Parts: sequence; structure tokens; C-alpha cells
Amino acid sequence: MRRDNIPRNLGVGKPNDDDIDFRLEDWLNAMIAQKSGGEIAERNKYLKKSCFSNKYDISVNCLLQILAFYQLEEKQLAEEMLNDWLSKQINPDIKAWGNCFL
Repeated sequence: MRRDNIPRNLGVGKPNDDDIDFRLEDWLNAMIAQKSGGEIAERNKYLKKSCFSNKYDISVNCLLQILAFYQLEEKQLAEEMLNDWLSKQINPDIKAWGNCFL
């Protein structure tokens, strides 16, 4: 690849928030709030952010979203999402791991 084919501003700037998956960060913040003896409302605030993310895919972050629903006592929705996630998995090892998740 020639040097003059590379854009000058490649990698410059922060991506748009819509392009960033915050589910892991939000779920970790919820666990920090829970472990540090914080109020349940603070923990639930972060869990809800993780639940109602605009992202839904077959990545591992989706499992955290499912776990957040489960922790908020939305067990039926969590199980439906988990079954959907499992049905989209191709790798049998990941599918087996996901079956042990909840």
C-alpha cells in the first residue's frame, strides 16, 4: 500500500455515541454500585441503561444486556432474548457457553 493512499485523518476523533456499545460499561457500573453498598436505584439506573441500549446483536455484550434484564426481574424477557441469541449462534462452543449463562 502506498503512503499517499492513506487518508490523513484516519483514526482522528471520537466515534459518534450511537456507534459505541456502552452495555459492558453500564453493566460494570451497576455491579460497582451494588458491591460498594450503593443504593439500589443507582444500580438499577445502570442496569436499565444496559437493557435499553440501541444495540442488539449476537455479541457477548448482548449476554450482559440479557443478564441486566434478569437482574431487574424481567426474567421472561431475558429468557426470550437468550433463546433468540442462542438461535443465532453458529459456533457450538459459544452456544454451549451461552446455555450455562442464566
